[in-house]
Amino acid sequence: MTALGKILAIFVLLLALVWLGLGMTAHVARTNWKTAAEANRKAAVDMQAALTSVRDEMDKQKKASDAQVANLQNQIKTQATQIVALETTNQNNNTAIQVLQARATSQAAATNLLDANLKQANLQNDILTDNAVKIAKERDDALVAQKNAENRELKTQLEAEGIKKQNERFQNQVIALNEQIRDIRTGGNRPGASRVVPVPEGLRATVEKVEGDFVTISLGADALIREGAVLDLVRYGTQATYLGTLTVSHVSPKEASGQFASKDGPNAKGAALPRVGDTVLKIPTPGGR
Repeated sequence: MTALGKILAIFVLLLALVWLGLGMTAHVARTNWKTAAEANRKAAVDMQAALTSVRDEMDKQKKASDAQVANLQNQIKTQATQIVALETTNQNNNTAIQVLQARATSQAAATNLLDANLKQANLQNDILTDNAVKIAKERDDALVAQKNAENRELKTQLEAEGIKKQNERFQNQVIALNEQIRDIRTGGNRPGASRVVPVPEGLRATVEKVEGDFVTISLGADALIREGAVLDLVRYGTQATYLGTLTVSHVSPKEASGQFASKDGPNAKGAALPRVGDTVLKIPTPGGR
C-alpha cells in the first residue's frame, strides 16, 4: 500500500470514528431530550394542577372576602343607624335631664314645705300621744270597772241559780207534801195501800240517754213529772213495740231519769232494751188509773 492509500485509509478510519461519535452523541442527545421532555410535560401538568388549585383557593378567598366586606358594610349601616338612634336618645335624655332638674328644684321646695309640715305634725303627734295615754288610762279604768261589773253580774247569776235550784227543791217538796196530803185524803197512806204517783194526761217524752238500765228522758218537773211515777216505753216503727216500764227516781226541771224494767224480765237483750229516740208515755189502764 502506498503512503497515499495509508493516508486515505487513516482518513476514512477517522471519518468513521467521527461519524460513529456523532451518531452516539446524537443518540445520547435524543434520549436525554425525550426524558427531559417527559419530565417537563409532567412538571407542566403538575404546575397546571397547582395553578388550578391556587385559582380555586383564590376564588374561595375572594368569595369569603366579598362576604366579609358585605357583612362589614351591613355592620357599618347598622352602627350608623344605632348612632342616629343613640343621638336621638341622647337628645331625649338631655331633655329629660332638664325636666328632672326642674322637678328637682320644685321637689326641693316641696321638701322644705314638707319638713315644715312634718315639724307641725310631730307637735300634733306629741299632743295626740299624750291624749292617747290619757284615753288608754281611761280605757283601762273602764275595763277594770267592766270586769268588776261582770264579776258582780256573775256572782248575781250564781246566786240566782242557787235561788232557782232552792226554789225547785222547795217546789218539789211542796209537790211531795201535796201528794202526801192527797194520799192522806184518799187513804193511799194506809198500811198495805199502794201509792200511785199521777202522770199528766197526754204525756209524751223521748229517751235521750241510756246507761245500762238507767234511762234519761226529755221532760221533767216542768211537765209535772214526779219522782215515783211509772211510765211506759214504746218503740215506734212499722208497728209499735211495747218495751217495758220506767220508774222515775230523779226529776229536774227539763228532764227526768229512772230505772227501766223490761217486759221480758231481767234477762232481756238486744231489741228488747231501750234506745235513744224511743218514746215514753203513759198507756191508760182499765179503770182509768
